[in-house]
Amino acid sequence: MKDERFERLRTARLWLIDLDGTLIRGGQALPGADVLIQTLRRAERNFLILTNNATRTPRAIARDLSHLGLDIEEDEVYTSPQALVDVLVRERPSASVLAIGEEGLLEPLKRKGFRLVEDWREADTVCVGLDRSLCYDALARAALALQHGAQFYATNVDLRLPVEDGFHPGNGSIVRLLEGVSGKAAEVIGKPRPAMLQAALARFGASPDDALMLGDSLETDIPAASEIGMLGVLVRTGVSAAVKEGEIRAHTPLLFDDLPALLAYLGD
Repeated sequence: MKDERFERLRTARLWLIDLDGTLIRGGQALPGADVLIQTLRRAERNFLILTNNATRTPRAIARDLSHLGLDIEEDEVYTSPQALVDVLVRERPSASVLAIGEEGLLEPLKRKGFRLVEDWREADTVCVGLDRSLCYDALARAALALQHGAQFYATNVDLRLPVEDGFHPGNGSIVRLLEGVSGKAAEVIGKPRPAMLQAALARFGASPDDALMLGDSLETDIPAASEIGMLGVLVRTGVSAAVKEGEIRAHTPLLFDDLPALLAYLGD
């Protein structure tokens, strides 16, 4: 029986591509990453590079990728803060936002014209992204705003971030604290929730049947795609390098050892 997933791989008009572990790892471009981008451009396929990273702007990410030999434009990078702001534009276009976050979150909020406030009494929306200089006062103000009815949005809920000597707290640690204090659950935008993928689809007027999610994680990339019926394509180049076959089948993604293997299939 013909596997329809392979036909969807060949015909997908929008590729959503995870960044860390899929295109880059350890500050270096992974083998085949540059060729994949060139192949998609030649085939005139739309693509977006997706990342849960909430601290950096697409401009900064694209600049760093260019230094690694990857020809990526700023508007081809899509971060979880960008997706959050796109959701806000649809759901709460006149929101007064109390934001916890760095430039990666603050810049798109400002660009879309949202009113940023510091007084919790003026906030009807709280947006939380990772802030590595976070202070207690900011947490207290966000908690009070939530307790008094503000809506709660989070870029992502990664609990911890790997560093050389172990782990640092991720944005999920901040979100959990505020959820515990306020009793209010955040609307999470980044992977593994599907909202980021849905926002990316909306940018191109595409449906899940028209697109695929290429990533290295069975915990974030593939579940997000699976939840909305999008094809997931897993490469064993990042966090899922040692995953068991049974775990892979549970989400029914297509599986390739690495990007050169994927490219070899596309070239057949």
